[in-house]
Amino acid sequence: DFPKVTETFVLSNVLHYLSKGHDARVFSVKPFRKNELVHPGSEPVIATAFTFPWIRGDSSRALVATLLMRPGALFRCIGKIVWAFRAEPKRLFASLSILP
Repeated sequence: DFPKVTETFVLSNVLHYLSKGHDARVFSVKPFRKNELVHPGSEPVIATAFTFPWIRGDSSRALVATLLMRPGALFRCIGKIVWAFRAEPKRLFASLSILP
């Protein structure tokens, strides 16, 4: 949900890495809402933020390409997600839904 005001840690982390000369960017699964209240000074981070759709276009093609080119890696990743959230069905579903 970056750049929501409640996501202060994301902003401070990215600004820290930028100040050290790194190319730090935010990748968000939810599109930035123009009317969102944001922290002052967050504009450079918002300007380079990247939003991608959950399961459409590029993300679907990337998932299929990974399945074809590296099926073992994909299934290991899915297995790790399932194992990590086996006792938390809501988080498991959310994590699998953003896999692409």
